[in-house]
Amino acid sequence: SLANRLRNIRCKDIILNLSGGLDSTMALLVCVNTFDMMGYDRKGLRILTQPGFGTSHTTKGLAFELCENLGLELKLVAITETCRAALLSIGHDGVTPDVTMENVQARTRTMNALNMANHLGAIMVGTGDLSEVALGFSTFGGDQLASYNVNCCVSKTVMRTMLPYITESERFECVRETVDKILNIPVSPELIPHGGEILQKTEDILAPYKLIDFFIYCTVVTKIPPKGIVFWAEQVFKGEFTKEYICEKLKMFYRKFAVGQFKRSCSPECADLTHISLVGDAKAFASDGSTDVFAKNLL
Repeated sequence: SLANRLRNIRCKDIILNLSGGLDSTMALLVCVNTFDMMGYDRKGLRILTQPGFGTSHTTKGLAFELCENLGLELKLVAITETCRAALLSIGHDGVTPDVTMENVQARTRTMNALNMANHLGAIMVGTGDLSEVALGFSTFGGDQLASYNVNCCVSKTVMRTMLPYITESERFECVRETVDKILNIPVSPELIPHGGEILQKTEDILAPYKLIDFFIYCTVVTKIPPKGIVFWAEQVFKGEFTKEYICEKLKMFYRKFAVGQFKRSCSPECADLTHISLVGDAKAFASDGSTDVFAKNLL
């Protein structure tokens, strides 16, 4: 699908933000495979890493390791001072770790990538996955935007299964060890200052992704009502999650699923890889929909 997009718009250059995390690693391998398949020079892959207030030494190092093993140049664009100036310009103290500080970093990274894409006649490839799209776990006007997205139909749990399989191929065996390291670090937005280590853990903030992805499948594909989802989740995750925990996280899922629709309504076009799609013409929930109907039928 990415090859078709590049061919149709006659483009041989891509901009990609690489964090050293799961999603951007997957997107990087997709881009490399696409260029090799089409016979394009890998120099057309312009990879950026943009460390901010919360970037850890671990992911930053993994981003450089990935590119080195793939023979790609990684351009480092430090955004801390740019973000601090942006925060000060709106009356923020530039120090307090809050949602504003987090979103300014995401928007700055996207702005830099889109500006570079304009300058070089490239397209910016987004990295957000299905699990994040469903929950609206992205910054509006930040990582929610791109010229094209390759991960939107792949959940976090599916991605964890795909990556080891991909690195079994001859083309990507050179990054197998690096990908193994990435699979063994916690998923994190890395937006809060922490002294170089991973502080924020997404699954602590939201819920384990295997539970979130279970909710997505039941809601979007099988269209099981709330009580049914609770029942089946109890069976599938017996001994792992209590009924109370499942109900609590299902309420969270419905709330975020509903309020995140405004982001999905203006998300970039994406590869249609699986039978689950929440962007483009596939509107799973009205932007002005209420979660009350789900909450009333939960118990």
